[in-house]
Amino acid sequence: MRKPFLGGNWKMNTDSKSAVELAKGVAEKCASLLGKCDVAVCPPFVYLPAVKSALGSSAVGLGAQDVYFEAKGAFTGEVSTAMLKDVGCKYVLIGHSERRHVLKESNELINKKLIAAIDAGLLPIFCVGELLEERNANKTEAVVKEQIEKGMSGISADKAKGFIEETDGAEHFRSPRWLYIPGSPSIGRFEYETIIPDHPSYVRIHELNCKKQLVCTGIQ
Repeated sequence: MRKPFLGGNWKMNTDSKSAVELAKGVAEKCASLLGKCDVAVCPPFVYLPAVKSALGSSAVGLGAQDVYFEAKGAFTGEVSTAMLKDVGCKYVLIGHSERRHVLKESNELINKKLIAAIDAGLLPIFCVGELLEERNANKTEAVVKEQIEKGMSGISADKAKGFIEETDGAEHFRSPRWLYIPGSPSIGRFEYETIIPDHPSYVRIHELNCKKQLVCTGIQ
């Protein structure tokens, strides 16, 4: 039975005051969920220490929105896995759609980041998903298949244990189970077993960005 995961990506939002207030609010409102599911927040880099402090003894986990694969060096603006762990991060988003499509991150770069995060003991939230035009062109499965295969290249089933996979598509939840979306003409289904047959029992599958109410049945 996969333990549910609830995560919030704050993107480039909040300031020092509102980040702390939001973190405290999440910790308070999610207190009854903790134990039943894992909860995490991913604030901007500059607010990670303040948010960690605001979370206090709460079991809400701290995550970063990105990471670089090199340990240290002349990489202006980048943040290493060691830096994230130093400020208390447990999770890190990797391969988010905005980094793929706005900042042009390749599957190969994302693969390097995944490997670096896993080797450092961070839990990556691995993001995959198609663009709207790709979905409309019936390319969803091909696009996501390529993202998973190239993103997870060289990552064994044992290394993938603990993985969280986020699907960025607003109307498709890629899972070995069904997910029904009221009011949508499509019912999203994606068979991970056909791509990474050794991984699904370890992988938790998660939808951060769905715009509609979701009714799930049979999701393990």
